[in-house]
Amino acid sequence: YYALGHLHCPQSLGQDKKLCYSGSPIQLSFSERENKNRVMLLTLDQGSLDVQSIPAPVNRKLIKIKGNVSEIKSKLNNYTSGQNPLIDFIEIEAVEDDNNPLKILELEELVDNFKHPSARILKHRISTIARTTSISDIYDENQNLTELNPLDVFIKRIELEVMEPETKEKLIEAFRELFEETENNPEDR
Repeated sequence: YYALGHLHCPQSLGQDKKLCYSGSPIQLSFSERENKNRVMLLTLDQGSLDVQSIPAPVNRKLIKIKGNVSEIKSKLNNYTSGQNPLIDFIEIEAVEDDNNPLKILELEELVDNFKHPSARILKHRISTIARTTSISDIYDENQNLTELNPLDVFIKRIELEVMEPETKEKLIEAFRELFEETENNPEDR
């Protein structure tokens, strides 16, 4: 197998398509999971050339699971693997409506606790549809930095998030406890 830089998918070159590149015989990244990998068999017989494209066997599937955390949990709970010789590799892309730290934790736990005899999660990430708010959206630009209390900044920032009121309260209370602890124990900073 000869690699042509980062070109891994099969392709033919030129107008007459006599130049061809088989591509890699295996998928090398999740972005290549849809590639139809192949090898090229060249047979020379008494001066004639026969070129055959032979599909490469799929020994390992690369799977992408996308949705919100609840949908991903359901898909993983119902996951069935094919009969491949090697375990499947899974990439997870969670997309939530808003920035909710509890969803991040839920996804982390889901990934950590996923046990399947013929699949393993290799990659995961979470993103949100909602726009992220910056500190300039919360406070007046003319306000002095020394006037800002970290607890007040956190509360104002959390109030802008779309989440359950009890979740907001839990986050604010957790921040308040941590903030008070660091204020009371300056040697721990």
